[in-house]
Amino acid sequence: MKAALVCVLVAMGCQMAFADFADEFPKLRENGKDPEIQAYLKKAEETEKGNPDYYALASNYWWMVAQRPVADTKPSEKGELSIRDKETGEEVGSLRAGPEANPEIAAKTLAMLEEGAKRFPLRADIQMGLAHVQSELEKYPESVKTLEALLDNAKAKPGELRWARNGPLDIRPSHRRSCPGGR
Repeated sequence: MKAALVCVLVAMGCQMAFADFADEFPKLRENGKDPEIQAYLKKAEETEKGNPDYYALASNYWWMVAQRPVADTKPSEKGELSIRDKETGEEVGSLRAGPEANPEIAAKTLAMLEEGAKRFPLRADIQMGLAHVQSELEKYPESVKTLEALLDNAKAKPGELRWARNGPLDIRPSHRRSCPGGR
């Protein structure tokens, strides 16, 4: 009986710690101070490994960072903005955006999502985030495999897919009444 009570208390403590991360991290993001956010995430790399929300929230942050524009002294390539000297009109650099501009950060995001997907295969938000990033990085076969694995998990364990804060994934369509044949 005591062992069962200890297990329940430990599980509750883990859930409370996970909730702390899920509550604290969005507050840091609202402040928008990257050094503080990144220091918090560095610490969380070790302390939050068992927390699926860590993988979902942190990878989302890193993906947003990977999308930021980067000014470069390299000449512009197709689809990039050119930075020109006001006086001479000559190109002095370019402005790049997207994962190609920040490949290290995009790779970090991908690795984080892959780890989260491996650890938490029933977390649909992590799986779908992974599929999205794979697609954006033009890893189409991997993206399809990720989505197929998510569908396989949904078939094998109906009703067990989870979403943020490990909440249930509500699969009921919200547009039911407007669908032909809907009830």
